[in-house]
Amino acid sequence: MKFEVEALPNFEKEAKRLKKKFNSLGSELLDLIEQLEIDPFIGTALPRAFIKSGYRSSLREKGSVAERG
Repeated sequence: MKFEVEALPNFEKEAKRLKKKFNSLGSELLDLIEQLEIDPFIGTALPRAFIKSGYRSSLREKGSVAERG
């Protein structure tokens, strides 16, 4: 069974703003939406019918900290 994913207007506004800063965010969101349309229950169940996705983003910091001069 295939599901349809709908984004809240506030989410779309914030995502649009963040896509300007993080180039790969748009394609990563599309990948996540495709996965959720196939299986909306991927991830960890949280209270109040929320699900935390285990999606790994390439946007995460790699653990390096820039030195201040």
